[in-house]
Amino acid sequence: QYEADNSGALRGLAYVYARSGQLDKGVALLEKAVASDTALADKLAGTRADLLQEQAKAFVQAQRPSAALRALETAVALEQDSAWVRHSLAQLYVRLGLPKEALHAMDEGIALAPEAVQMHYARALIRSALDDDTGALTDMAHIAPAVRTQGMQELVQRASVNQLIGQATSATHPASASATDTYSLLQRAEVLAQDDASLLYAVANAWFKRGQPAAGTAVFDRLEERAGPLPASVQLDHTALLHRAHNDAAVAQRLPSLLAQLQWSSAQETQLLALYGNHQERLIERQRTAGAPGQALQLARAPLPDIDARSDAVPVHAQSWQQRRRGQAQLLAAAGESAAPTILLQ
Repeated sequence: QYEADNSGALRGLAYVYARSGQLDKGVALLEKAVASDTALADKLAGTRADLLQEQAKAFVQAQRPSAALRALETAVALEQDSAWVRHSLAQLYVRLGLPKEALHAMDEGIALAPEAVQMHYARALIRSALDDDTGALTDMAHIAPAVRTQGMQELVQRASVNQLIGQATSATHPASASATDTYSLLQRAEVLAQDDASLLYAVANAWFKRGQPAAGTAVFDRLEERAGPLPASVQLDHTALLHRAHNDAAVAQRLPSLLAQLQWSSAQETQLLALYGNHQERLIERQRTAGAPGQALQLARAPLPDIDARSDAVPVHAQSWQQRRRGQAQLLAAAGESAAPTILLQ
C-alpha cells in the first residue's frame, strides 16, 4: 500500500511493476496518480518518461510501431529537455524511414538547450545515422575535445573518415579529378581510421569506386604490417577485397587458413563459402579458356569445403544446404556441365 500523494512510494511501486514485466500496470498507476493529484505531475514526470521508453521498446519488439511512437512522443512531452528521451524518439523515426521527423525532434531539443553537451551529442548520432557526417561534426564541434567520452571520440572519428570518403567519391569529385586530390583525401581518411578495420574497409571500398583496386587492397596490407596477425573476420574481408581486385594468387594463398577457422558465425560462413565458390569459378573458367576442359570439370566436381558444421557444432541449416547445392551447380555450369546443375537445383 502507499499514500496517494507519496511520490517516492509511487515511483517505487511503478518500478516494481516494470521489473516484474507489468509495464502497463506501472504506467497506468502513475497516470492515475497524476490525474487525481496534478501536484504530482512534475515529481513523477521522469519516472513516467522512463517507463514509457521501456514500454516503447516492448511495442517495437511486438511490431507495434504506432504504439511505440505514441509512448515516446508522450515521454518527450514529459521530459522535453532530456536528450536521450528525444534520441529514442528520433531513433524510432529513423527506423521507420521518417528522417525529417527525426531531425525535428532533435532540433526542438537544441532550441530548448542550445549549449547542452548531451543534446548536441544525441543530435550528432541521429545525423550520423542519416549519413549527414558534416552535420554530425558540426554538432560535435560544440563539445570541447577535453570533455568528449570515448563514444563521442569514436563518432567524430567515424564521421570524419566518412566525410573524406564522401568527398573523394562524390559526383562533384569526378573520375577525371586530380589523382593527387583523391590520394590526399583517402590517405587522410586512412590515417584518421587508424586500426579500425570497419573504417579501413570503407576507405578500401572508396579506392575501388575510384577504379584503383590495388590501392584498396593496399589499405589492408598496411594494416596487417602494422597490427600483425589480424582477426579471422578481418582476414576474410581482406581476402574478399583481393578477390575483387583479381589477385587470385593471394586469394589462393589465404583461403586454406580461412577454411580451417572454427569460429565463424553463420553469416561469415555464408560469405566464406561464396568467396570460395567465386574463386573456384574463376579458376575453372581459366582452365576452359586454356583448353583444359577436363581439369575444369575436375575442379567443378571437387566437394565444397565443410565449413558449416564447424561453428559451435550446429547442424547444417536448410538455407546453408541450399547455398552449397547452388554453389556446386554454379561451378558445374562454369565447367560446361549443362545437365548436372539442373539436377542439383531440383
